[in-house]
Amino acid sequence: QATGDAFADVLFGDVNPSGRLPVTFPASADEAVPICTEAQCYFTDGLYVGWRNLIGRPVAFPFGHGLSYTSFAYAWARRPSYAGAGASMSVSVQNTGGRYGREVVQLYLRYPAYASEPPRVLRGFRRTALLAPGQSETVEFDLRAGDMSIRWDCESNPMCEARTCYGDDCYTCEERMLWLTTPPGGGMSLEQARRQIVSEFP
Repeated sequence: QATGDAFADVLFGDVNPSGRLPVTFPASADEAVPICTEAQCYFTDGLYVGWRNLIGRPVAFPFGHGLSYTSFAYAWARRPSYAGAGASMSVSVQNTGGRYGREVVQLYLRYPAYASEPPRVLRGFRRTALLAPGQSETVEFDLRAGDMSIRWDCESNPMCEARTCYGDDCYTCEERMLWLTTPPGGGMSLEQARRQIVSEFP
């Protein structure tokens, strides 16, 4: 019954929205997954189900997209540190616009092509408090071993590097890939892997 009032509050600027899309809207119907019209349909998307199947294609609104009446800037507050097979980090978010608002920081992992994983995998998100213009907040992320694990054949592939990024949707994080790791139980330690492949990722 209050839906109309809620829409009005957002449209007239009394409330600053901070929701994020749980799906991707393709740029056209031609980019959408074809509809199965057979009596029996086979699921063939595998790990690329939903929004992951559209990464790299033109889209109208990507997974994780959201609108705001203000703007935000991101910076590392604490670069990733490693403890065992996990990692932790923190990101500073500043309201750089002229209105109060909340931001949702999203953390993605990206694996190399030979891992046969989707291009980006959401591994965490944090919503800030209501920030005044110019105000900042630091959000914390803690990744456990399971958060960085993938289906992996350690016999033929003893090492797998992964890069992570933060951003405000699954497309804008592309330029902020900053660190790498190996899967738990891999053939190399994290420190060994970092020394060996860090030169590949400036």
